[in-house]
Amino acid sequence: MKRWYIIHAYSGYEKQVMRSLNDRIQRSAVADSFGDVLVPTEEVVEMKDGKKRKSERKFFPGYVLVEMEMNDETWHIVKECPKVLGFIGGTAEKPAPITQREADAILREEFEINGLAEKVWQYFIAVPDFKSVGVKDGKRYEGWPAIIRAVNTTDAMSATIEEVPYPILHKITDRITHEVPGINRALYDLTPKPIATIEWE
Repeated sequence: MKRWYIIHAYSGYEKQVMRSLNDRIQRSAVADSFGDVLVPTEEVVEMKDGKKRKSERKFFPGYVLVEMEMNDETWHIVKECPKVLGFIGGTAEKPAPITQREADAILREEFEINGLAEKVWQYFIAVPDFKSVGVKDGKRYEGWPAIIRAVNTTDAMSATIEEVPYPILHKITDRITHEVPGINRALYDLTPKPIATIEWE
C-alpha cells in the first residue's frame, strides 16, 4: 500500500532529487511500488520595474514528497539517490508516513494539555498498512485507522494500559479524524503486555 513520505534533500537540489529519483524508480524492478514524486511549490506574482513577473516558490525548501510502498528495496532506492539526506519522521530504518506523524503530534499535544504526558510511560499513534472504509460527503471512501496506544511499566517486561478518560479520547479522535487527511477511524488499544508487546507491531 502506497503512503506519502517526506525526504530531506540538500537545499536548492530539490528538483534535481525529484528527477534523479524518478529516473532511478523507472530503471528499477519495483517501479509499481512508487507513485508520485513531488516538490511542493506555489506560483508567486511579483512586481519588478513596474511589471508583473511570475515565479515559483517552494513551500518546504529542502524537502521532497514521495508516494511509495515502504520496504527494504524501495527504501534503498530513495536513500541511495544523490543529494538525499534521509527520511523525515520515524527512525532511519523505519520512516513514518506523513499521516502517522501528524496524528502522533495531535496525541502528544492533547496529552500535554491534559497532564498525561508526565504520567504515562509511553504513548504513540500507529497507522497500520491496511485501509478502513469511512464516509465523507455522503460517500464511502478508503482511508486508514489510527491506533492509539498508551502504556505504563516499571521494567518493560510487562505493561498496563493507561485508563485515559473518555472525554479526552473523544477529543483526540475528533481532532485526528478531522485534521489529518486520510484518517477516518481512531481506535484505543486496550491490550496489556503480555499478551501484546509495548510497541504496536
